Amino acid sequence: IKFYDLKTDRTNGYDFDLEAMVSFEGETGPYVQYAYARIQSILRKADFKPEAGANYSLNDAESWEIIKL
Repeated sequence: IKFYDLKTDRTNGYDFDLEAMVSFEGETGPYVQYAYARIQSILRKADFKPEAGANYSLNDAESWEIIKL
C-alpha cells in the first residue's frame, strides 16, 4: 500500500483500490518484492559476489541518462 501511495502523484487524489495495490502484475509493491526475490535467487545460483567497496551510486549525469531510457 505504501509503494502505491508513494508512486502516485500527490497533487491529485487517487482511488483506493486494494486489489490493484496488492496485485502481482504491474507497478505494485508485491511485484517489486517478487522481482527482487527472483533477482536474488538468480545471483545466488550464479554464485555472484559483488565487489567489496564497489561504488554503485547513481550520482553522475550519465547514470541518470541510462536510467531514463
